[in-house]
Formats: sequence, C-alpha cells, structure tokens
Amino acid sequence: ISDYKILKEICEKLNLKYEEIKNLALSDEIDLQYKKNSKDAIDQDVFGAPSYVLKNEIFWGQDRLEYLEDAIKKNY
Repeated sequence: ISDYKILKEICEKLNLKYEEIKNLALSDEIDLQYKKNSKDAIDQDVFGAPSYVLKNEIFWGQDRLEYLEDAIKKNY
C-alpha cells in the first residue's frame, strides 16, 4: 500500500501500530527483500501480478487461483 493515508486507516481499523508498520515498510531490510522478490520473479519469467509459481508452472492472475489450488492438492 503506497498511500500512507490508506495504510493508516487500515492500521487503525485493525488496531495495528501504524508508525511501526510504516517504518518497517521503509526499512533497508524490506527494500532488499523487495529487490530479491523482483529478481526471483524476473528469473522465473513472471510477467504480471498477481503471479504464483509452483514447480516451475506460472499461475497468473486472480482468476487462476482455483487452478493453483488444484495443483497444490495434486502435488502435496
């Protein structure tokens, strides 16, 4: 969530500490994780969001969640 006003509203509704969450989101640790996730997505040929990768198969888009669920049940 890039709009801090919206983030603050959500935190207030959920009784979460807005300043702590905002500071964590802006931390170097999260920035590194974001960059790693982006690199991993590029390396796995992910081209949109949301995308999910299971055993090298890409499930792209919210409407593919049922297919992902079926694949998880089949493989695990």
